[in-house]
Amino acid sequence: MSIFEVPIQDPIYFVGRKSVTRRILQLIKNKQSVSVVGEKRIGKTSLLNIIAHKRVFSQYGLIENTHRFAYIDGHQLKNMSSPSESYAFIVKHLKLVFPQLTGQLPNKPIQSFYGLQKICREAIREGLVLVVILDHFDVLTKNPVLDRPFFDSLRSLTMKFGIVFLTASEKMLFELEQEAPHAKGSPFFNFFHQFELSPLRPGENLQQLQNIFGYYRINIPSEIPAIIVDKLGTNLGTHPDALQKIAHEAIDIYEKNHKVWDENCRNQLIESPFYE
Repeated sequence: MSIFEVPIQDPIYFVGRKSVTRRILQLIKNKQSVSVVGEKRIGKTSLLNIIAHKRVFSQYGLIENTHRFAYIDGHQLKNMSSPSESYAFIVKHLKLVFPQLTGQLPNKPIQSFYGLQKICREAIREGLVLVVILDHFDVLTKNPVLDRPFFDSLRSLTMKFGIVFLTASEKMLFELEQEAPHAKGSPFFNFFHQFELSPLRPGENLQQLQNIFGYYRINIPSEIPAIIVDKLGTNLGTHPDALQKIAHEAIDIYEKNHKVWDENCRNQLIESPFYE
């Protein structure tokens, strides 16, 4: 599996989103929680990864030794059997970014919210800012044991300890709250600054294709990315997932032709059923 078939981790391969990256990091710097909303495979997780990358956030005034980003995948909380189990899971991930603060944090699930509060309190004492990333947030809200008291407790962490949350979901938070009667009414859902993630801009789509071909060291004629974008059309032509898929089809054609790009390869790519 290539780096372009999974969420991007390295900023060198990340294209566009400069404005939204800057604005989100400025809000985080001001300890404002942020919600990123966008359709499936639009690039939400890649954006979260880039925002949490020290080489990126340090460019926007955040301090590497002060700001700590803890990533949690909502899929991992989807099947938790109790809020206590979820607290313990969050504490486990916080220990990864706060190794010097863990001390004697309790491991028993019944005490795990205490452990979560303790690590947040210690972070404040050390002058640190904790940013908790909750990716695939819409998935974890479907777990009925993660009820209003659970989300209320997360909200209390922002009020008591200045914890910042960064979520990513396919739907807006107010919609998720309406679809989760077990969590309805929690103030956790209404204090976020929301960003709706759009497809790539013209030019950025070409850069993404060039990045993919360059990564594989494929000497494809310079006009091919523009032909691909034109064939994909207005909507698919700026969608990261569609661009990745057709780029890998081009790579497959190239590989099967003994790593030589010729007119036959060009015709196969242009006539691909993927565009239909």
